[in-house]
Amino acid sequence: MMSMSLGTSGGSDGSDTQSQLVNQANAAGIVVAIAMGNDGENEVPSPAAADWSVAVGAMDNEENINRDNDDLGSYSNYGPRDDDGDSDRWDELKPSVVAPGSDITAALGHSNIPGFTSSASGWTSQTGTSMACPHVAGLAALILEADISLRPDSDSNGVRDRLQDYSETWDGEYGGEPSEPEESDRYNYYYGYGYLDSYEIVDINQPDAFVSEVTTTPDEPVEGDSVTVSVKIKNIGTMDIDEALIKLIVNDAEVESDGLGGISVDSHVIWTYDWEPEEGDYDVQAEAYDVSPAEGDLENNILGTSVSVGAAPADGVDLSVIEVWTDDDDPIHNEHIGIYAKIKNQGTEKAEDFELRWYDDNEKFTTLDGEEIEVDEEIIISGEWIAKEGESELLALMVSIEPTDQNSNNDGRTFVIDVGPPPEEPDFSPANLEVEGMLEEGQEVTISFEIMNLGKTDGEIEYILRIDGVTVDSGNSEVSGESSDERSYDWSASEGNHVVKVELKNSEPAESSLENNEVEINIDVEESSAKFELMEISWTDPVFKDEETAIKVSVKNFGGKDGTITTTLYASDSMVGSETTEIGAGQEKDVYFTWTPLEAGNIPLSVQTDYDEKIIEKNAYVRETETENVGPVANGLISVNGIQSANSMIADANTGDIVSFSGTTSYDLDGSITKYEWTMIRSSDNYEISMTQENFEYIFNEAGTYSVTLTVTDDRGDSNAWQGNVIVSEKTVVTSSNSNEEDNNMLLIGGGVAILGLLGAVLGLKYFGGEEDDDFFDFEDTGPLNLGCPNCGGMIVITTDQRPIQVACPMCQNQFVIRE
Repeated sequence: MMSMSLGTSGGSDGSDTQSQLVNQANAAGIVVAIAMGNDGENEVPSPAAADWSVAVGAMDNEENINRDNDDLGSYSNYGPRDDDGDSDRWDELKPSVVAPGSDITAALGHSNIPGFTSSASGWTSQTGTSMACPHVAGLAALILEADISLRPDSDSNGVRDRLQDYSETWDGEYGGEPSEPEESDRYNYYYGYGYLDSYEIVDINQPDAFVSEVTTTPDEPVEGDSVTVSVKIKNIGTMDIDEALIKLIVNDAEVESDGLGGISVDSHVIWTYDWEPEEGDYDVQAEAYDVSPAEGDLENNILGTSVSVGAAPADGVDLSVIEVWTDDDDPIHNEHIGIYAKIKNQGTEKAEDFELRWYDDNEKFTTLDGEEIEVDEEIIISGEWIAKEGESELLALMVSIEPTDQNSNNDGRTFVIDVGPPPEEPDFSPANLEVEGMLEEGQEVTISFEIMNLGKTDGEIEYILRIDGVTVDSGNSEVSGESSDERSYDWSASEGNHVVKVELKNSEPAESSLENNEVEINIDVEESSAKFELMEISWTDPVFKDEETAIKVSVKNFGGKDGTITTTLYASDSMVGSETTEIGAGQEKDVYFTWTPLEAGNIPLSVQTDYDEKIIEKNAYVRETETENVGPVANGLISVNGIQSANSMIADANTGDIVSFSGTTSYDLDGSITKYEWTMIRSSDNYEISMTQENFEYIFNEAGTYSVTLTVTDDRGDSNAWQGNVIVSEKTVVTSSNSNEEDNNMLLIGGGVAILGLLGAVLGLKYFGGEEDDDFFDFEDTGPLNLGCPNCGGMIVITTDQRPIQVACPMCQNQFVIRE
């Protein structure tokens, strides 16, 4: 323990050297109490500004012994500390606590320090945070003496936490409300976490019973409900509670008292009381008392709630979940445990059916079928839950109650269960014991189960499967930690009630618990008989008015004997027909009916048998009788650069031309065309182009012969096709010069060369002389040479005799080479 009454002037953010040394002392296990300083300013000097310091402010006793009017000394510095810029805030919340610091009687000391020599003796009265700091240092020493586990380390200071948690929050001249409630509901800039309460702080080892919750179920009860009062009692002290009592008080009258037993530190118990109140309003209080060993704080031992009980519900069904529980009060992680709900019909009418859903912390994990419940009858429905480590709130909730439930407030009930962690040793438990197959005499069924190892250590266990006490299968199973092994056994069922049981024993190594080593189920095996079920009703669409339609009904015999069944088909409640069929055991047959609908629209078809009351239904959509469809006619038109081809089946084009395709002239005499599909396939390599528009334009970039198909589809689904061809040639660019060379060469865009002459004129290259020419092919004239762009028709002017020369069209930017 270190007490420091020194400091710098001005505030610090705790990053200075002195503050860092204090943090190092804390990491070494030394509690450091440091005075806040006596400037009466909003500043926390070094080293009090250290992150892990116990920073102490001073209180003034106002020259009397009445603690209630003590207040912060006017000289005492206050917080918060300067911000160190990190993401947390806790280390800025200084001072830690305040303690008496005004007019403190202190011993005069002898000193041999040069410059500070003194031979004084006796007593003196001193004031300042230096007088408050030793109070805290002494208490810190007592705390460590009582509980050395509170010794600080590099990232904690249990002593400071104890001082801050158990000091008394103070409301004085500067106000006592929390200064930064988002960080702490206790801390105040002036008083820190509170005024030192020495007795409370050092009275470490005491139990403290805390009644933390009083709840009632159902939330909105009515007269006739069984109301469960649940009380949660925590031990928030530092010593185990050996025993305690609890009493329940309703409208100031004690209605029940009971023992609570022991409660360990930081644990709790839940006490419940079932109560059947009449209509009215009630104040309900629960009080824990006679706690042993004695506790110091009794203020948190009592808690209450209000309950309003409504009038009894109207006549009819009123199902209520009156109790829920599990068969294991101390489960461990991954253990399969039984869950149970007791349900009572509190109404005046029999309940025909319902479902029971189970939820784990609002997440549904199973749905169980209900059954008929007579008036005032109680039943128990059981299921299984896989426990998860930690505290879980399980809810049993009834839904789909038939007839309608008159009081939904009591349809659910919850309980809380604590699940422990897996043990280090093996812990074997059988789970998921099931019988699969038809429970009928002579049927082969499969009994399956799992052997769970809930512990962390691998192990081996002997298993025994018994039916009615007779061993039918046994063996050994090696199961890794926190895993399982599946086992099964085939059994020829015999009529009657049977007990199927799995036992586990002789674990190696020894397991942590033997309490969960058995599981059993009861099964009823019936006498062999035919058992029929309607499977399906079907037909082939479309169905037309006044036309016969075959209706197929599938029926299966799930039983162990052959049998005969009569199946009847109805259309809009009118019988279509009835058929009697023999079906072998385990077989399925199709029964056919002929139906001629007399009207169009949605017609309900239903089928039932004489075996049971089950009905399956399905709507048939009946159409009006249709006339024969006249199919569409496809007709395609092809245009090149806006000029329609003379031959509607063949079009010639050059690469780069705009080719237009149109299906506009296609038609449908008795309806409309709903879809246009174009397909173009290049014959050289089967390259395919697809379009789905009625009209579109396309530019071919590669020469070749393309077969074109237009397929049109009408609103009745019929289609028709038209075919044509597009022959695409490479576009040729002709080049020339004014020289009298023997040959004149042309450049083709695709790379080919042809002789300039009449062929050049045919391909569309235009020459325009600078002056009027007598002869089109007279190249002796000098001057500019004007050429027409073969791509867009724009004029290209050549003003030089240099050859070859590369030129570009000023209109479309295409480039050409003139060689001769």
